[in-house]
Amino acid sequence: MQAPNLKPNQNSIFGNNKIQDLKSKVLVGEKMFENPVTSSTLVEKVEDINHISGDTFLTENANQFNQGIKKKRGKKPKSEKLKVYKSKKLSFGKTTGILEKASNFLFGNVRRLSYFTGIIGILAATLGIYPISQVFAGNWKLKQQIEIFTIEKLSIGSPDWYIKDLFGAGNNFQFYWEISGFIFSIRFYAICIFLGLLVGYILALFLAKKQHIATTVIDRLVIGLIVFGLIGARLFFVAFNWSIYKDNPANIILGIPQGGLALFGGLVGGFVYLWMYSTRFRFNLWEFLDVIAPSILIGQVIGRFGNMFNYEAFGPATSVYWKMFVPSSVNFSENLSDRFFHPTFIYEIIPNFILFFLILYFWEKLTRKRSGLVFGVYGIGYGIIRFFTEFYRLDALKINLVFPFKIWIWDFNYFYISQFSAIILVFLGIWVYLTRKKVMFLKKSLEEFSIK
Repeated sequence: MQAPNLKPNQNSIFGNNKIQDLKSKVLVGEKMFENPVTSSTLVEKVEDINHISGDTFLTENANQFNQGIKKKRGKKPKSEKLKVYKSKKLSFGKTTGILEKASNFLFGNVRRLSYFTGIIGILAATLGIYPISQVFAGNWKLKQQIEIFTIEKLSIGSPDWYIKDLFGAGNNFQFYWEISGFIFSIRFYAICIFLGLLVGYILALFLAKKQHIATTVIDRLVIGLIVFGLIGARLFFVAFNWSIYKDNPANIILGIPQGGLALFGGLVGGFVYLWMYSTRFRFNLWEFLDVIAPSILIGQVIGRFGNMFNYEAFGPATSVYWKMFVPSSVNFSENLSDRFFHPTFIYEIIPNFILFFLILYFWEKLTRKRSGLVFGVYGIGYGIIRFFTEFYRLDALKINLVFPFKIWIWDFNYFYISQFSAIILVFLGIWVYLTRKKVMFLKKSLEEFSIK
């Protein structure tokens, strides 16, 4: 029999020699009965090989071995059955069993989770129509923060206290500070970002379990991704709005709760950390991206509602039915008399949620013996969505062109940073999808094969 038509990937340690060894182990036969774990692992690898080569001989032999193992094990002794029965009696009762069955039914696989997510999305949209319509009509005005407590006056030290000059300059320093009118508050923008991170983290744990990735690995990943993502998002925004921060650099850090995070900067920062982590500990980068991409997307959906509380990310003035009221205090349009604008953040939330649902629905299919395809779909889908929604944002980051040009009736005097980034993300997603589709990935052994 000829060896399967496989070309080992550069990062793979499972070459043609190992395939030949695998065949010889299958043909040995009797020794495999002594180690059921080896046999089950063997069947998995055999099925992976046959997926490409179309060779059914190995699978048939491996299945025969498994049947032989089952016959050899036989029935459990009566005493062992009693032990199992007694251990069941120690459970927490029927309630726990019902909850466990309901949990397994709803979250047993990713496709069921997509159904559950779709139902929750429809219910949330139905319940949210009235309050959002009242906000958009201007009948309800949103608060941007929750005030926890206020400090009227706080004194540290005393006007009579002085610290001796330790450096010999001849001056003593007064040890006295007075703080007045300090308000400790939590902004709704920050709450939306936190909820997006929390839901994304829970989803990442669920998807990681399907990929046989330990929870501790995801914990370390999430901490680094949050730190690098926030740094990247803030630096990206500040770099293209330096005129706002050059006179007061402290606001680069202190002004984060008021907004000013660029998503594409966060994606770059997170990707850098993910690449460093995967390289350092020799994990598969694309497998991590398949787990993280849906989590990022649901985080974007939830986090975008922070724009509504901040009255930002809105578009040009309009009179459409779903127009959004914007107070004059945050109106930065050319015509300050305008009151109603396009709710651009909603234009991004809805298609993002649909994309999230579709990615979850096809997630198991995309990750079956492949890695990186989910991230490819995310890059293509979100890049297209973001490219078109940027046309309806008044606060979009833009750069004036050195050489303006005109195409037919359109004048191009500047270009949007986010649109340019979205185009790059679309082409990156297409490249990743096409290249990773040609590579077979075995989850448990982290081995890859390039398919001819």
